[in-house]
Amino acid sequence: MPPAFPTLTGWEDAFHEILSYLKPSQYFVFDDKEEVATRFFLRRTLLSLAVSCRAFFDPALDILWYSLDNIHPLLKLLPTYQRHDSVYYLEGGISPEAWSRLRTYAARVRGVTFSRKAGIDTSVWRIILEQCQGTPLLPNLRKFHTIKLNASHLFALRAFASPSLRGVYLEFYEDLRGEENPHTVAPIAGFALQEYSIKAPEITSLCVFPDLAISREHLTCLSRFTHLEELYLKDHLTFDEDLLLLLVNLRDLTHMKLSVLLRDSTTYGPLDLTQGFQKLTRLTLGGQPAHLARFMLACSMPRLNDLSLLPGSRPADGLDTSLASICRHIGPHTLTRFETQVENFVRPPRFLMTFLQPLLPFSKLEEVVFYVKALPLHDMDFFRIARAWPKLRMLRLKESPITISDPDREPGSVVRPTIHALVELARHCPRLTCLCIPELDASVLPLVDCVPRLGHGPLDLCIQNLVGAEDEETQFVIAAVLDRLFPRLDLEYGIEELRGYGGNVNPFLEDSENISLLLRAMQQGREHYPRGVERLDELEPL
Repeated sequence: MPPAFPTLTGWEDAFHEILSYLKPSQYFVFDDKEEVATRFFLRRTLLSLAVSCRAFFDPALDILWYSLDNIHPLLKLLPTYQRHDSVYYLEGGISPEAWSRLRTYAARVRGVTFSRKAGIDTSVWRIILEQCQGTPLLPNLRKFHTIKLNASHLFALRAFASPSLRGVYLEFYEDLRGEENPHTVAPIAGFALQEYSIKAPEITSLCVFPDLAISREHLTCLSRFTHLEELYLKDHLTFDEDLLLLLVNLRDLTHMKLSVLLRDSTTYGPLDLTQGFQKLTRLTLGGQPAHLARFMLACSMPRLNDLSLLPGSRPADGLDTSLASICRHIGPHTLTRFETQVENFVRPPRFLMTFLQPLLPFSKLEEVVFYVKALPLHDMDFFRIARAWPKLRMLRLKESPITISDPDREPGSVVRPTIHALVELARHCPRLTCLCIPELDASVLPLVDCVPRLGHGPLDLCIQNLVGAEDEETQFVIAAVLDRLFPRLDLEYGIEELRGYGGNVNPFLEDSENISLLLRAMQQGREHYPRGVERLDELEPL
């Protein structure tokens, strides 16, 4: 052994820092083959380091066991943990030596993803809990993520309850084929919530997504999570005045997602939540438009910068009036992101600008997302948007798929923005990186030479319904104008689809596809001819 080798034994902190760059991400897409291969390579590298040098042993194993995609590697340390007919059992007892070895490795685990597909018999968790004797199975667990658990996983949830937990994502699943009692999952979700509120009260991030509603009795235990900073609850969990008053005591909340269903104010009096949510910066709120407004007007949220209003499947009639009241209440000083999803109307408003108008004073807006049924939008409306939101990075005015699947193909029959609207956005919103508009009328085009050449940055562009661009000459003009405005368009999916949101259901995509091909040719021309493709005629003939 070289004389200098023993000095490495004091370098554990440095080795931890160096090897942390080999740490696989805690959350990943299970069906992504490239990502799975990368994780396998990182784990094999860490294992090789652990067995090749004693100085690397503990740091490498700490990183290797830091986050588990499933719990099997840990339980397989028990010799009696065996698989029969796709289900794992413990055949016989657990020896003190095997249990001690498991506990040594369990202490290294900081994150676990547990799925209902793990195929572990309930008896395994009963035995594990008996062996733990009231102590947590993973004493240093920080993050726990479940995938579609059902009633049979209550003992597993108890095994993972640790005082060290800070982030918990609980997703439950009701078997619609009738194999599970239809009334079992909601109580199990509620019992799990109570269990964690007692054994892991210092959780800072909590997500609960059951398919069925949790009872009020179980929801009241949320008030025990006094350190909670992020709370995300599915739409099935509706909060009335009494439950909302419990959340007021969670003084550290910064992010919150929930739905409200308030009682009649004439009977129960006004709602006052001004003492809570003082640190809230992000709010996603579901419910009827009138209830959304009542909640917002009852609160004082001076740090709010991200607001999403989601009526869901409920009729969105009256949201325009409620939104106007909300905007007047919160003021235009901090809001940087706004989103709403409205498709169901009994009597829809005449113009999309009816919704956008109250947001125009919010000059700091960087992201605006509207999922709305197709409504008329003028060029002048776009001009106002461009001047009102100079810091805009994302504008998604996304149309209902039902409307896109049967688009009106006659230019001029419906009020639609034209290319002139895109020119204004490009001029006044230089930070724009994502733009999705439901419709564009290509029957009115500017002269190409009159369109300014802008050094706009990379942009994802989605035009869901392009009308009046059937002939090749028009398509070429549109491509030339777009290339002048947005010379760095990302055309991986063309201009007819929005990255990350699936394929466009519009059957009339041929025009958009042709324009995308022309734009690609223009971009490649700039790469091969730095002086520009328009100056090729100046080159001397060969």
